[in-house]
Amino acid sequence: MSNKKEKLKQYNKEYREKNRERILQQRAEYREKNRELIRQRDRKYLEKNKDKINKRRRELYQQNKEEKRKQNKEYREKNKEKINKRNRERYDNDPEYRKKALKINQKYQEKNREKLKQYNKEYYQTNKKELKKYQKEHRLENLEKIKKKKREYYQKKDEYIKQKVRQYQHDPKNKPKIRRNSAKTKARRKGYGDIILWKNPFPSEIDFDYHHLSNLMLMVPLPRLTHKFKGGSSSNKGHWTYCEKWIKKLYCIDIKELLSEKLKNH
Repeated sequence: MSNKKEKLKQYNKEYREKNRERILQQRAEYREKNRELIRQRDRKYLEKNKDKINKRRRELYQQNKEEKRKQNKEYREKNKEKINKRNRERYDNDPEYRKKALKINQKYQEKNREKLKQYNKEYYQTNKKELKKYQKEHRLENLEKIKKKKREYYQKKDEYIKQKVRQYQHDPKNKPKIRRNSAKTKARRKGYGDIILWKNPFPSEIDFDYHHLSNLMLMVPLPRLTHKFKGGSSSNKGHWTYCEKWIKKLYCIDIKELLSEKLKNH
């Protein structure tokens, strides 16, 4: 029996060596045709033998720690774009994977909060110019997408945001900061004066703010979420232009045209 086994092993070995290319091609074709079936089978096997596989992997990793790290690093550097693309596709298309990835990320951030803060601070300081340039380019390229995401986020998390704002305002630690900011805002607006062009037309459920028109003493009511969507200060043109668009949408008034006509008449 042992001779027959040995002969069979030898025959199989020789056959594989002779027909190596053909066998590899057949395997590749089979994998391509039955990709989903193979994945399902592999998942089932992994779920059944999860602990056993993880244990074996850890043992192998501990035995060849330095070599494995080196191999992994080299592979990641060579296939960086491929890995990122694959992970992004899987994150976008697989809800279970996304949920799992977010959970892992959250746990890691909670454990290493201070470490991450320090790292981010140092990284920002060393790459300040490049980061600012990239952020500016990214905002310009994806302006509509960013606006849409912000609007969706504010609509979804409306109550949560209000709750957080209330918590911040009622926290005794933040009282001095709020007073300082309030005093600065009042000091800035002292020169403007407060002339309200028309009363608030929105229902009581909608919180509102008065918006100054181009640093003048004229003010109009706007929904608070709209008014605070872009941070407002006398040097921030984005705030003025954003609010102007919404004044036009809500009241059908072109502020630029209105003000230019008034100035011409005077």
